[in-house]
Amino acid sequence: LLRRSGLSSQRHAAFSALAWSYRPAIQAYFHARLATAEADEATQSFLAASYEHDWWSRADAGVGSFRTFLLMLLRRHLARCRTANAAWDPLDADVDIGDSSPDAEQQFDARFALLLTQRALNGLREEYLGRGEGKRFDAMVRLLVDPPGHGELQVAAESLDMGANALS
Repeated sequence: LLRRSGLSSQRHAAFSALAWSYRPAIQAYFHARLATAEADEATQSFLAASYEHDWWSRADAGVGSFRTFLLMLLRRHLARCRTANAAWDPLDADVDIGDSSPDAEQQFDARFALLLTQRALNGLREEYLGRGEGKRFDAMVRLLVDPPGHGELQVAAESLDMGANALS
């Protein structure tokens, strides 16, 4: 997304979109490890430093997943926050990233999974809307969130002009 964009305005727009999308996961990670005020400050400093030093553009799908890359950056930023070491680069492999709290990683993973799920659902909804089937998509999504009781699947299928087997 941010692969060394030539124009500053494009880089800023790409960063804004990325920060908006991933901020909940980033915040969840820091909130699981730090007090609220410190976590909010760590989130802000992480986002500011990542923009200033163009960390995002260094993600390489050939090396590993974006989730793993982001988690590595977060661990290293947390270590930096804890040590306040002025001469520091989060991509330096020699940085001590400290312990990896399972709670922090679980919260990060949960937020990250929710973010990816939301993106997938938004994409599917756009596809259905493009085919003029927005009502069908909305009805089916409700079935995912609130599984139907006995007989309700048949009613939902009929309201969507579908066979009950198509929804099961």
